[in-house]
Amino acid sequence: MLAYSQALDGRTLGALRENEARLIAAFSGDQPSFDASTGKIEAAGRSMLDMGPRVVDLVAGMAKRKDGVVRVEVLHLPDLIGLAGAATIAAKRGLGLAIIDSKHTWRVYAATRDGNVTAMSGLLRDASINDALIASWREIVGARFLPTLPEMNADQSALDVIAFPFVADDAFSARAENAKARGITCQHVSRVLKRAYSHGVDVPIADLAFLYELETRTWAPSSERSRMQAGFQAISSAA
Repeated sequence: MLAYSQALDGRTLGALRENEARLIAAFSGDQPSFDASTGKIEAAGRSMLDMGPRVVDLVAGMAKRKDGVVRVEVLHLPDLIGLAGAATIAAKRGLGLAIIDSKHTWRVYAATRDGNVTAMSGLLRDASINDALIASWREIVGARFLPTLPEMNADQSALDVIAFPFVADDAFSARAENAKARGITCQHVSRVLKRAYSHGVDVPIADLAFLYELETRTWAPSSERSRMQAGFQAISSAA
């Protein structure tokens, strides 16, 4: 999720470096929780980097059991670090995902049968923009799944997540590209990731140094027993 997000937005490692102390401190607070009766997830100040996999697993299970649309609201979420990676993973699992954040940015992720993921985004501003977003969504995935956009949330630390079982047809990417004429941003996620796999990802020196330092801090030396169990050496009498 971290690697996907860095390749897609170029800011994830930097945000992790700048917010490390806060991210660590959040683990000493309350545990995240989910209220099934209200559809609300209490993030308890945890980062999206922590909450992303939890939210994806939850909505994936709910949407597939229901075989229809599910909507959850994530509360007290301090950042969106790793959101692009989490949403990409959800799309690869056969989910359509619509997300609205506290800044009123609207995002949609979906994948074809071959796993090609496309993302769209726009800003909820006025009625004409909202109408264009709704029209584009209906054109691309059909009105069955999301006939109207949810209300904009006044909570500045909340995230609306709408998920549903969805596999796009092969023309999905082209139709999403055409939506640019309506003021919508389109990102061909799988193309970006394919290039990243082939050519790597440019990372600022400060972020790269932080990544190396983090790796050093979290590295644990292997014991003789673990090396032996992995088949790297014969059993010794001291093992």
